[in-house]
Amino acid sequence: MDEFLTISGLAGMSDAELVGAIQRNPKAVKRAIVSAKKSTDAVSTAAATVTASRVELLARKDQLDPSIIKGLETKQYQLVDTYISVVKSISSVTSIEMLKDSDNKEVGVCMINGGKLEKDEPFMLTGLRLLYGVGGAATENVATISPINFGMISSIVAGGEFEFKANGKTLIPWCSLEIFKTHFVKDVVEAESPDYAYGYAFGTGRDFGMLRLENPKLIESQKAIEFNAKWGTAATASSFLKLILVGSRVYKH
Repeated sequence: MDEFLTISGLAGMSDAELVGAIQRNPKAVKRAIVSAKKSTDAVSTAAATVTASRVELLARKDQLDPSIIKGLETKQYQLVDTYISVVKSISSVTSIEMLKDSDNKEVGVCMINGGKLEKDEPFMLTGLRLLYGVGGAATENVATISPINFGMISSIVAGGEFEFKANGKTLIPWCSLEIFKTHFVKDVVEAESPDYAYGYAFGTGRDFGMLRLENPKLIESQKAIEFNAKWGTAATASSFLKLILVGSRVYKH
């Protein structure tokens, strides 16, 4: 019954089943998601993030193009959990544009062309994740980036600010980058080994570096997305930032 919904149950529902659950008992759906977000289990919190994005997107179907709504109803389209990442060098600089119209897809480097979503693939953003690492060079290519063990952002970067724009609007005005230094134990932040930091943070059930949005954002396709950041002191030579957009998107079979 809907009043006993769990996050695993919601995550396993088809789009049509999830729409039905939302319509029958929206409070139970919300309660299951909120409960999972508070969990200390990493699987539950991750499921809560992506399921919340599906719920939000389905709840706002009236904002989508009619052809997309029809495609969802006929199962020509489906909602899929999505993690879109892009890596940029911040070697010895004090600012960075993580998404630009000159970006090209490259495996291991950038998953999005021109800083825009593909046509007819709107995206419900429920989280932003920002990670940091140092490579053997400053070149933005897979050979340099793939060996990097990305971990918590450095203190230099955390002392700065960021803004997030989409749909021709500023969705998150200038805000402290310190918000991405999320963790359970202070020692994890300054750990010398990113691998150790990863294991410790995941063991406690928290995806560190994650900003979960209490007010999810519907990102329109084919419109510029921007994540701009700046800080006061030049970043370490050969250092990189990885931005991950977390949520659900419409995908055509």
